[in-house]
Amino acid sequence: MNSDKIYLAVVPLFFKIGRPGATARRARYAADKPPRGSVLFLGDSLAMRGSWQEWFPHLTVANRGIDGDTTVDLRERLDESLNEPAVVSLIIGTNDLHAAHELRDVDGIASRIDDIVAHIADVSPSTQILLTSVLPRTAFLSETITALNKKLHGVARTRSLAYVDLWPVLAVDGALRPEFTRDNLHLTPAGYAAWVSVLRPLLASRP
Repeated sequence: MNSDKIYLAVVPLFFKIGRPGATARRARYAADKPPRGSVLFLGDSLAMRGSWQEWFPHLTVANRGIDGDTTVDLRERLDESLNEPAVVSLIIGTNDLHAAHELRDVDGIASRIDDIVAHIADVSPSTQILLTSVLPRTAFLSETITALNKKLHGVARTRSLAYVDLWPVLAVDGALRPEFTRDNLHLTPAGYAAWVSVLRPLLASRP
């Protein structure tokens, strides 16, 4: 059975049960504000699993990713994640696609991400926001994710943000390259290396 079909059927059950690991991580984050002026990697497990400080040793990096987070979860904890960052690298939205049915609508996901970036800009106007595309998964969700990313690109244009499109380096035939994943959702070290290759020019001028 296609892994994305499994996620669509099974993951909402886990959301009903609760996510104690995510709750504990959020509590740790709330008790430990990131340093001012940091490069903040913000989002779901794709942000959380990145070894960002290792890959960008010349930068002050803060990781505020939480596995399983949807746009709703991130919006709820957004203020406790912000402390006048120099840059926010935002990746969120993929978990909405297999969360509760009311969260899966592409227009709704894009609208909630627009609200997130608008709030970051309001509370920290000098922060550069890098809005990252939702990553490819299996071909089953290719059309949906493509439509969502088109809307996110529009959000970035409207708000004058940098749009970080990872599909050219991560996708083949509408799906996540097999050498970059083991579960069609999360990235292997090679997948992260491809992501970092896109980010490096965007962060190269940072002190």
